Amino acid sequence: MKRWYLNEFEEFGDDEISAFGYYHPYRQHMALHGDRSTYPTYSAKLLDLKEKRHGGIVYFFNRIEPLIRKDVALATVPSHDPQKKINGIRELAQRICIDDPRLDATEVLVRKQPVEKLAHGGDRSRHNHLKSIAVESPHLIRGRRVLLLDDVVSTGNSLRACRDLLLSAGARSVYCAALGKTT
Repeated sequence: MKRWYLNEFEEFGDDEISAFGYYHPYRQHMALHGDRSTYPTYSAKLLDLKEKRHGGIVYFFNRIEPLIRKDVALATVPSHDPQKKINGIRELAQRICIDDPRLDATEVLVRKQPVEKLAHGGDRSRHNHLKSIAVESPHLIRGRRVLLLDDVVSTGNSLRACRDLLLSAGARSVYCAALGKTT
């Protein structure tokens, strides 16, 4: 099925959230296999992106930039820490928008209150995200189609909460996608 925000796409998700691939948590992999050499490359590149390593950002830029249509605004789920303004997924989205008709809307969603890191056991509820994230500069997304990106999706609640906020702020439509879906 062809999605409105992509030129071509292999469907991994449900109707609300799609993912470009699968993410295998490193700690689980090591606990089960005890061998770093068998850790999937895709998952390793996701970890590189999360750490803002050049190799991870370039890997995903080359992989997804050609797939994303030119007429969308790109927004990203903000970090759990309000002080962390730039993270790997935001840097990737900003690079996709450079010298391009795609609109950089990566500063629209802002974490106002810190939340515990989800990968470390933080509250994954939708309400937790709705109360800690705000929309700034809604004029950037008002009346536009928005592709909302995140690095890894587990429950999908952070993407759904951010989608709700963007729609409430006037986005015409919002499609949620993550680089990896936790296995």
